[in-house]
Amino acid sequence: PVTPLQVVGLTTSALATAKRLSPATLAARGVRDVRRDGIPAIAIPYRDADRNIVAIRFRDGSGFKWRSGDHVLLYGLERLAEIRRGGWVLLVEGESDSWTADEHGIPALGIPGKATWQPKWAECVAGLDVVLWQEPDAPDLVERVAANVSDLRVIVAPDGTKDISDAHVAGMNVRTMISTLRASAVPAAELIAAR
Repeated sequence: PVTPLQVVGLTTSALATAKRLSPATLAARGVRDVRRDGIPAIAIPYRDADRNIVAIRFRDGSGFKWRSGDHVLLYGLERLAEIRRGGWVLLVEGESDSWTADEHGIPALGIPGKATWQPKWAECVAGLDVVLWQEPDAPDLVERVAANVSDLRVIVAPDGTKDISDAHVAGMNVRTMISTLRASAVPAAELIAAR
């Protein structure tokens, strides 16, 4: 059978169904349906810490594209003041893991792809307890982020779980899982040395 994410094109409804997310979570983040080159797609606004839309990333059934002239940045910066009040942040890969974190009350910022980390982003998380979720195919992301976040700790994805969205779709209690895994997160320096 064809799942909603396997068809050409993508809608917010199909994405919400596939990721088992509340449409309200997507709407609260400003995610909306658009058409790109005649294909259904979703527009994902990227906001700065002052809530201004500074970039838009489009997603259809085959991948992602940035709006012409936009630059890559961390996803979820409009929540940075709230995250700072909590004192910690979970760095995840992509927007959908950030939405899943929202649904479970987990403070998260999304890195829009494992190869996109930029050193200047360390300023955004300075002073926070920073924990990175490492997906199975992204051990190099740990090295990139650790080069700029000296006290970075890492949650290595448990066997059978790629990311927190997978855990959510599988019906796991993501908040409890993250709390447990955060308590035993490994310092990035140790993980890198072990490799």
